[in-house]
Amino acid sequence: MSEDNQNYAGMFSPDMISSLRYLLGHDISLQGMIETRDFLNMIADAVFKTKIDIEERSVRVVSTQRDAKRLLTKIINSAEALSEGLGESGNLTELLLTGPDRPLSLISRGEIQDHEMFLQNTLSNIIEQARFMSKQGEFLRRAVGLSPGEHPNKSPIQACLWRRLFYLWERSGKKVSYSIEPRSGKRRKPVLIDFIKLVHEAAGFDPPNHEEVKDAAAEWRRLRVDDPRLSRLKPKRGQNLP
Repeated sequence: MSEDNQNYAGMFSPDMISSLRYLLGHDISLQGMIETRDFLNMIADAVFKTKIDIEERSVRVVSTQRDAKRLLTKIINSAEALSEGLGESGNLTELLLTGPDRPLSLISRGEIQDHEMFLQNTLSNIIEQARFMSKQGEFLRRAVGLSPGEHPNKSPIQACLWRRLFYLWERSGKKVSYSIEPRSGKRRKPVLIDFIKLVHEAAGFDPPNHEEVKDAAAEWRRLRVDDPRLSRLKPKRGQNLP
């Protein structure tokens, strides 16, 4: 772990570490304490990478592929409306293309037609390219500065942090599934949402959305079935999470 993200290892208070140890099922033996330390380092590393991703996305025009497609749709609709409006405006179009300071009597009809044809061709090219880009996932992501990956429409917290927390939860011998505290107020065993809430609190993130956690956990289980390689990911001590 780098010197920068080592700072995040101190984000857990003693009470948080005790809660984390309970949630992950670590005992207070020397081996258990070493395991807790390793988990803290890996969580800190995941938080560090997530915050870097959040910071990078904050300076982009769009932060997800879905946002980029939405923006392209807006551009297409605007260009089509402008093209249609210019075609129906008659003399107004001539004035818009030549400017009010040049009397129409001094401008040839051919010059006006050239201006209009150039603008209409430009709008057509914009519409064509925008439609093409909206159908090209990886090309679109590169064009707007998004990193390639398998989570094009997820937030950094969902794509980067939760994925690693799910892995750690499974590595502790627990199933990645969504459950909440029983109505009786008595919890028989630690639940995933508590683990995620604890990390969010320590990292200074907003509390996790329960429905999003539920959906993400279901997606993780599907990925485990579709890609058996995930079940063989066993990082050695000191290694980063996948």
